Amino acid sequence: QNLLINLLQSVHKDIWLLVSSYIIFEDIQRFSNIFTILQSFQKKKEVRILILTTNDTQKQFSEKTGFKAEGNFEIRYIDYTGLSNFEVEANTLIAIFDRNKSLAIRFKERKENTVDSFSQLIESSVYTVGKDTVMASILLFERLWYQTKLIQNVKDSVSLQKEFVNLAAHELRNPIQ
Repeated sequence: QNLLINLLQSVHKDIWLLVSSYIIFEDIQRFSNIFTILQSFQKKKEVRILILTTNDTQKQFSEKTGFKAEGNFEIRYIDYTGLSNFEVEANTLIAIFDRNKSLAIRFKERKENTVDSFSQLIESSVYTVGKDTVMASILLFERLWYQTKLIQNVKDSVSLQKEFVNLAAHELRNPIQ
């Protein structure tokens, strides 16, 4: 917990977090108040958070946190519902700091909310320093970040297409004279 908070506070340029579930993000928030720390960086540093989730938990997250994207602070979601042969490992955090340090934390499986400290949540962690050793995490994060943008563009295109078809159908039924 101390390493995570110290790394967050020592960042100069950007923080990228890949969180494998909303529950993990909630647990981290509960013990380290990470969301408040990250929001304090909004204008100074780039903060990107990717959360693997379903549409339902996206709404829950937005409602609970009251988060509004401002400045350099953005959260994107990767919806994994409906994907065949896709098993979500719902207990991992990968944090990238200034693109030259990373902290990967694997959290223990738990059935109930009986954990009293952050350290009780952690199964294992790996801290790496140096651009070369962090590169795999950077590439993974950038690919997923870009993928979320592409998915949103496709959704926007489909929406525009439906709107155009509805408008054209209306005009064919009721032509302007």
